[in-house]
Amino acid sequence: MDVVNGELKVITSSSYWEGVRYNFGAVVNGGIYKAVFTARLESGNTPQIQFSGASGSSTYSNATSISGSSNVTYTFYFIANANNSNTYLTFFNGAASSSTFYLDNVSLKKVTSNTGVLK
Repeated sequence: MDVVNGELKVITSSSYWEGVRYNFGAVVNGGIYKAVFTARLESGNTPQIQFSGASGSSTYSNATSISGSSNVTYTFYFIANANNSNTYLTFFNGAASSSTFYLDNVSLKKVTSNTGVLK
């Protein structure tokens, strides 16, 4: 991993689950959280994205993917389903092939609502 023009450049090998994760700290059961980040894929396999609690004990979102070679800002909302002292945003290789991707402006905030977004 390197920082290139202010973005985190992540290069994975051809191993499943290889990648990077951000530790955002504690979440509270029932709390609504908004995560925002900018990402782009330079080459290779499409990386997966997931929010989870400590050691993956509570998964808050199903894995989704980064796609496209231009910067895209992603916004996710989730409701914490347990108290966790550590919450992770994980970017990982979901297949046995390498990838190179960039991350920037990563944030997680507790919000009071997300009217019209969560179902």
